[in-house]
Amino acid sequence: MRQPASLLFVLTLTIGAAAQSPTPTAILPSPGSQMNTGPACLVMSGSVQAPGSTSQGFPGSLSLFDPSTTFAYQCDGTQTGTSPGALAYVGFAEGGPNQPFALAVAELPAALPCGGTTGQACMSQPSLFSSIPTPYGLFHLGLNFSIIMDGIDPNHPVQASLNFVGRYTLIGSFPVDTAANGGAEKRLAVQLLVANPSAPNGFTLSACLNVDQWVAN
Repeated sequence: MRQPASLLFVLTLTIGAAAQSPTPTAILPSPGSQMNTGPACLVMSGSVQAPGSTSQGFPGSLSLFDPSTTFAYQCDGTQTGTSPGALAYVGFAEGGPNQPFALAVAELPAALPCGGTTGQACMSQPSLFSSIPTPYGLFHLGLNFSIIMDGIDPNHPVQASLNFVGRYTLIGSFPVDTAANGGAEKRLAVQLLVANPSAPNGFTLSACLNVDQWVAN
């Protein structure tokens, strides 16, 4: 299981302004997917620096009553000789006061086979790993995921509960690289399960945040 420190750490970016351009980004909602609600809400915004580019914030955020959403950024799949970039995010797990929750993460390789001009954005629709019906809502992380923190399971090594106003801060980052540059292109998905005493089955899933990249050949 991946340890929390590998994903949840404060980001410091060092960016050289010369000969660099902003990283194009986009927000792509998934109609009909699991939505954020008052009892279980994943609030998230972020910024990304692709290799050879400057940092740029996402033009929006995942918030209350939003469906599951893909944050996409452009990354040149053939770029070489450039230091890796990084994606930083900040947000909150939200729900009822003092309720326990679990945060799960799934990772898949990206390397999307997009054609066209180098650097051209080629992703035009959201990308969910799955849409599995459960008693708690739609689960979008597929079958291969890691539970990073879990206050629902008393035996999990990283316990997590919302505070007295129903919030838990999430801050972190992960590297952005290209296969041609010796790195591993990744797709990331994050979803919460929050205890909800008013729900028939006692828990509610939040919307899912997907982070994906456009890759141009």
